[in-house]
Amino acid sequence: MRLELAGVVMLALAIGGCNVVESSEGTPDGGGGTVATGTGGQGNASAPSAVSGSGGRFGQTGGAGGAGGNRPPTDETPGTIACGKQTCSVKTQICCPGIPSVCQDIGTVCDDGGTMDLPPYAVMSCDDTADCEGSKLCCIEDFGVAQLQYACTVAPCSYHESCIPGGKCAAGFDCVPDATAPSGARCVASASAVTCDAMTCTGASGTCCLDSAPACIPFGGTCSTMLECDDPADCGPGYVCCGADPAFPQVTCTAASECAGARLCGTDNDCLASETCAAPSSGSYPPSVKTCQ
Repeated sequence: MRLELAGVVMLALAIGGCNVVESSEGTPDGGGGTVATGTGGQGNASAPSAVSGSGGRFGQTGGAGGAGGNRPPTDETPGTIACGKQTCSVKTQICCPGIPSVCQDIGTVCDDGGTMDLPPYAVMSCDDTADCEGSKLCCIEDFGVAQLQYACTVAPCSYHESCIPGGKCAAGFDCVPDATAPSGARCVASASAVTCDAMTCTGASGTCCLDSAPACIPFGGTCSTMLECDDPADCGPGYVCCGADPAFPQVTCTAASECAGARLCGTDNDCLASETCAAPSSGSYPPSVKTCQ
């Protein structure tokens, strides 16, 4: 059951969501297929220092860092959420992503419109870390059994940190456009370098899509066979590179506690002490991929 849920969540992260982006002045700009890039706001002079913790994604003990702060130095659009054509106040409202996206009072439940087709994102309590207090980040987290939410929580996020176009992320991460994210962008590891056949996909060039001819495509692009990472170094401190299932179709970065599938690795150091990093004996991963076994 947990494995099936992981697949649903990864597919939502890959292709789902409503297009809502924020301009440089913080004015919401809904709809459209391309992501508007804003200039963000002025960074603060200082911010809490990053804290390294033990553990990683997928419930194992082998990922580096991530138990504490890592809050980025930014005051881009503090206290507001771009929500379609509306702007929500974080102190009193939430954003209900949808068509249209609307602000509602905190404590109310977003209306799904009576449809059985739940949107990938259920609710937004933030759209970037400037909306969160203390050392918390604006994270993509689980909501119920088949949806995601934007919520302020401590690092590592269950999936990844959120940002707005042109915004900032925690140390070691960059903000890149994501056309399917309600915030318009997401944080990816600065050191991300994924082997994609003869190419290397970085955060700036997007994720590796192996549907037909291998290509680096922007985050949020249409892709049914996605390789977002091929080892934990592509995910950043506190995260692991997780495959939804041995048949491969989606591989993405998550917290260790969220990974119910194979963990991709570069060396034995990326695995548990009882495991080795080796080519998988089954599944349809590319030849360059190795997993902890």
